[in-house]
Amino acid sequence: MASLIVSPDLLEFWDNLSYGDSKSVNLEQVSFEQLFDHGKSCTILELDLRQRTGCTIIGFKSPDGEYIVNPNPKTELKPNSKIIVIGNSEQIKTLQDTYSIQHE
Repeated sequence: MASLIVSPDLLEFWDNLSYGDSKSVNLEQVSFEQLFDHGKSCTILELDLRQRTGCTIIGFKSPDGEYIVNPNPKTELKPNSKIIVIGNSEQIKTLQDTYSIQHE
């Protein structure tokens, strides 16, 4: 947040993100188990989440608890791992509908 103070364009970008409508920005944590009903791993590239839902993966949590910001497309999703995605309300809803994820 401190970088926003010295970067007016970042502050303007943040201010222009709408809240409470279909264009609002949302973060969602999704576990491997919510995406797949099998134990087989796959890469972020193979998941192709952006094409399927419009959401962008901005973070990854490995089964041992390591967080990776902006993970490599070759990062392997495995049981007990999680991804952090960002998207507008419509994209998050598409994600939830596509993978039958219950909104908490």
